[in-house]
Amino acid sequence: MLKLIKYELRATARPLLSLYIMLLLISVFNHFFWTREVGSTNETIDFLISLFGIIGSVLFAFLISAVLALTVALMIQRFYRNLLGDEGYLMFTLPVPTWKLIASKAVVSAVWVIASFIAVALAGMMVSMSMQDIFHSAGAGLLELFAAFLPGGTLSPAEKLFSFQVLLTFVLLLFDVILAVYASIAIGHLWQRHRILGAFLAFNGIWILAVVILVNVLYHLIGVMKPWVDDGVSGINGLLSLVNCMGLIGAAACFFVTLRILSRKLNLE
Repeated sequence: MLKLIKYELRATARPLLSLYIMLLLISVFNHFFWTREVGSTNETIDFLISLFGIIGSVLFAFLISAVLALTVALMIQRFYRNLLGDEGYLMFTLPVPTWKLIASKAVVSAVWVIASFIAVALAGMMVSMSMQDIFHSAGAGLLELFAAFLPGGTLSPAEKLFSFQVLLTFVLLLFDVILAVYASIAIGHLWQRHRILGAFLAFNGIWILAVVILVNVLYHLIGVMKPWVDDGVSGINGLLSLVNCMGLIGAAACFFVTLRILSRKLNLE
């Protein structure tokens, strides 16, 4: 499976890394002009600073949109083209089980989603802060966070568990979305016609069903959960555990729906 992940990373790295570099470069460009004060005795210089600032802002917004859009597009394209398109004939001849093909693509998609958000966040900081300030703030923050988690640190065991639960919630939600997209594409592929419409309806149906189940579970357990919330961090950990269990079940359900369709009902025509 590691070889599959490595291959998938190589296949998707070039376009995304190129956009990351362009985004960071335009952030440096914007930092230079946004930190310059308009009001010199030379009106031409003031005009050029304002003009380049506007151009930089437009390019910055465009590149952020491009990074996020390309991340989603690659997630969909790689799954559909490699497993349900013409390349599917080759992929399914590999001596690996189908579940590894799905899992490797989901892991790589999650990696690029996280990398894209980090790139966008870093670009935003670079606009308003110098690189020295960014490294100083990031280094100090990481050291403080590391010290807080050490034995005898500022965080109690319940607070450490809460931090882990929040991180786990984010990871599970990310995989829920990715695997729901994969399941929707697989379900839409079962349609003889209008497969894109089928995938779109399936995706909306999956999330409507997930929301209905979540609301019903929380409604019936509201009496049990109230003492948890009143109990502070320890109680909230119990609530997050429930949410994470439901997220894990949802991700597993989408994974097995995709696996069954690709294993039993796949039609590459």
